[in-house]
Amino acid sequence: MEILGTEDLSSLTEVTTTCPLALEILGFTWINASAITTEVQRVRTSIDHLIPKLLVVFEGTDAVTFIDFVGSLLPRLTPEVS
Repeated sequence: MEILGTEDLSSLTEVTTTCPLALEILGFTWINASAITTEVQRVRTSIDHLIPKLLVVFEGTDAVTFIDFVGSLLPRLTPEVS
């Protein structure tokens, strides 16, 4: 859950186009933390902060990996987050 409080995740987000497992790290962190009532706001903030950065990283690609990631992430988050 410490990843939610990390200010600079650029090293993780920058490799997502070549290493999709980096997206899995973010996804599992958000999904697991969203189940903890006290972490819901931090999950929202983290998602709001990182999704735009991921969009920039995937610019110029077919973005299939990113679309798949978002499509599988959103239904798995608790309703309080989404």
